[in-house]
Amino acid sequence: MTEGCTAGRTLPGGVSCSMEECYENLVAAIVKQAVRDYERILVQLFSRPAGEKQIWLNMEKVELEVFFHSAWYGTLTDIDGDRLIRTVRSHALDKAKEIIRRKHQKHLKEMGMAAGSADKISRSAAKV
Repeated sequence: MTEGCTAGRTLPGGVSCSMEECYENLVAAIVKQAVRDYERILVQLFSRPAGEKQIWLNMEKVELEVFFHSAWYGTLTDIDGDRLIRTVRSHALDKAKEIIRRKHQKHLKEMGMAAGSADKISRSAAKV
C-alpha cells in the first residue's frame, strides 16, 4: 500500500493509486490511530492519575473499546476487537512498567549522586 495517495494520481516513481488503495490506506490509518490512542490512554491510566484527568481518560478508554466492538470496526477490519484490546493492554502495561523502572533508576541515581556528594563534603570537612 502507498500512503498519502489521492485517487487517480500518479505518485513519484510512476506509482499510481487506485480508489481501492486509498480506501485501504484510510481504513488502516483509522485503526492504527485508534490503537495508538488506546495505548496512550492505558499508559496514562496505569500511572494512576487522579480526579478529572482520570475521569476523562476512562471516558476515552470506554469510547475506544466501544469502537473496537462496533459494527463499523467490523466493517473496517477482520482483526478481532477483544484480541486487539488484550494485546494493546499487554503492550501498554509493559510500557508503563518500563516508565516506572526508568523513573526509579533515575531516582536511585540521583540519590546516589547526592549521597556521593555528601560523602565528599564530609571527607573534605574531616581533612580540615
